[in-house]
Amino acid sequence: MLAKKYCLKGKANFEKVFKQGNKCFVELFGIKILKNDLDYPRFGIIISGKISKKAVVRNKVRRRISEIFRLNLKNFRSGFDVIIICRQPIIKASYQDIEKEILNSAKRLKLAKGLPSSTGRAAAL
Repeated sequence: MLAKKYCLKGKANFEKVFKQGNKCFVELFGIKILKNDLDYPRFGIIISGKISKKAVVRNKVRRRISEIFRLNLKNFRSGFDVIIICRQPIIKASYQDIEKEILNSAKRLKLAKGLPSSTGRAAAL
């Protein structure tokens, strides 16, 4: 479980990231990020009732994403608020697919540190 200090809480914090943050959307989800003044990243997850009417399914996706953040915490740069906005296809995606997309999106937004880049000649091979 992700430690409480790494969780983005409160309507004001979410609205600030939505209004001022950078964004990146992929098939499974969208990511919005905004620099904060803290020494650690904070993560928020939004999964609407439109994704699935069943709370069990929504919570499963939320737990998967939270676990990905917990296990890869050292790979994210400090001082950022990150919000994941889930889309419908995430319900059928595997844990590995979600993890790969989150890490690739983090690289694209220059949020990742210490991850090998997937761009360049090696990626073309």
